Amino acid sequence: FINVTVGTYYNLHLVMPSQLIPSGFTLDVAEQIKNCVSLPTIASYQTDFPDMAENIIAEGKADMVGFVRAMISDPDMARKAREGRPEDIRHCVRDNKGCVGRINQSKSLGCIQNPQIGHEPLTGEESMARASEKKRVIVIGAGPSGMEAARVAHERGHDVTVYEKEETVGGQINLIDKRPGREAMSGVVRYLKHTLDKIGVPVRTGTVVTPELILSERPDAVVVATGSKPIDKPYPGDYGPPTVINGQDAVKGTYPIGENVLIIDEDGGGRSMATAEMLAEQGKKVTLITSDLFIGIELAPRGELYLGRQRLLQKGVTFAPDIEVLEISGKQVRACDIYTRKTLLFDEHDTVVLEVGNAADDALYQQLKKEVREIYRTGDCVAPRGIDMAIIEGRNAGEGL
Repeated sequence: FINVTVGTYYNLHLVMPSQLIPSGFTLDVAEQIKNCVSLPTIASYQTDFPDMAENIIAEGKADMVGFVRAMISDPDMARKAREGRPEDIRHCVRDNKGCVGRINQSKSLGCIQNPQIGHEPLTGEESMARASEKKRVIVIGAGPSGMEAARVAHERGHDVTVYEKEETVGGQINLIDKRPGREAMSGVVRYLKHTLDKIGVPVRTGTVVTPELILSERPDAVVVATGSKPIDKPYPGDYGPPTVINGQDAVKGTYPIGENVLIIDEDGGGRSMATAEMLAEQGKKVTLITSDLFIGIELAPRGELYLGRQRLLQKGVTFAPDIEVLEISGKQVRACDIYTRKTLLFDEHDTVVLEVGNAADDALYQQLKKEVREIYRTGDCVAPRGIDMAIIEGRNAGEGL
């Protein structure tokens, strides 16, 4: 057989393509090869399952369709499709952090959605055994960590209720998937929400949780998954909205944003770059500064560095690396070159957007930990990290109940 793949050393972003590349981008090549050879051909890369895969074969574009990352995300996807349950499939969102990103850093294989990958000895069937005692469990927060904790706790036989202050579930993923090129991230929320709906876990959205509310419910155990929030004042100086705002407010449109925008990037990954791309698409003139050696430094292991930078440069975004921010006054940013320490002044921008990280939102946990006998905190409520750690810790909490 012939397995049709593309990509070389000179375009590594095509070797294990991310969500920045459209699904099925190699199909034309696979079809052309199939028409020229007698051997069976396999179409690989970015093929959605099962509908797209079945159409490829039905239309004669290939004899087989290959999946790797999709099977990492959900090893049971073929069985679910065969049983007529395609909605139960945990679709790969091609984020690449847990699989490609970890491999390229000489780490064990993982998956941002599937907490069992890379932890198989610790997450076998016995870890999901029915609990010896049924408990009344309250989960606070319906982001990925809280929803995973609720799912696992319910499957182990507990009576679970989830509270969420927003009107919709998903937490910060609902902001990630609003950024250009990151729309596929909504699949993480879709799967977890679908699962909770299917197994009947009640989720009370639009509910601001207080210690009094939780204690009045008299739970046996509480899981606090309240996430994180942007660091309020990362630099010295007198500044704030509407001229200096955080990236979340920029995505939400909380404040009007001027025509000239300066983004301070200490994220180093897709979040700040996607915010810059979103604003550039709105016609803004965007400058992205960072203390890192280059813009997008965290994207390199995931194979997104080339495409991520290309997308921004094609939309007119200016890069300014090796710059340390010292102080902000109003909308004036005083900085310096990290090597020469030469002072730099950025004062021609209408709006400054801070993409400098988050801090754990653990106030509710601190209030409840002395009042509730069995309490857990998971995900960004412990420390801001990624979706992968949020889901792993959610599962761990569910197994520990």
